[in-house]
Amino acid sequence: MKYRCKICGYIYDEEKEGKMWQELGDEYTCPMCFTGKVMFEPFSEELTEKEKKSKRIFEHAVLFDENNLGVEKDDAVCIDCGICKATCLERCGLNFGEDTEKCLTCGQCIMTCPTGALKPRNEVERVLDAKKKGKILVAYTSPAIRVSIGEAFGYEPGTFLQDELVSSLRLLGFTYVFDTTFGADLTIME
Repeated sequence: MKYRCKICGYIYDEEKEGKMWQELGDEYTCPMCFTGKVMFEPFSEELTEKEKKSKRIFEHAVLFDENNLGVEKDDAVCIDCGICKATCLERCGLNFGEDTEKCLTCGQCIMTCPTGALKPRNEVERVLDAKKKGKILVAYTSPAIRVSIGEAFGYEPGTFLQDELVSSLRLLGFTYVFDTTFGADLTIME
């Protein structure tokens, strides 16, 4: 029997691992994304006849789960060229085996896809919905965005716009805006 991680798509194969799923302790974590055992679900690679007819089989492209947190794939546009898989290996050093052809949501493949079949997942509707419901919105920004966002607004490349970035996110409705380095600081203090 096989079990798949709902977060990253890693597949735990009892036969290959030599250990039954039930024998694993509750402390077991996914070797790819380190999520707990509770985030795994039973997995079968066999498609029903209806699924076989409705789904294209991709031999060269990275397989994207519909629940992927960072990348959306339009199968109708994908030409199965394999550039996304090559990008994973060459740019990120990730070598997907036969049973683990799952995206880790780094986003590098989006920039190299020749047909535009890969796109960043758009969560704007979820954010707007949460805002309407009165939920507290928290934004985490990458340190690189402070100096790269200006180019989109006509500033010189490398212009430091941290204050403008935070102000803009607050105006959009985010209650808290943190830099990811804040999380690193908390980890160090802890």
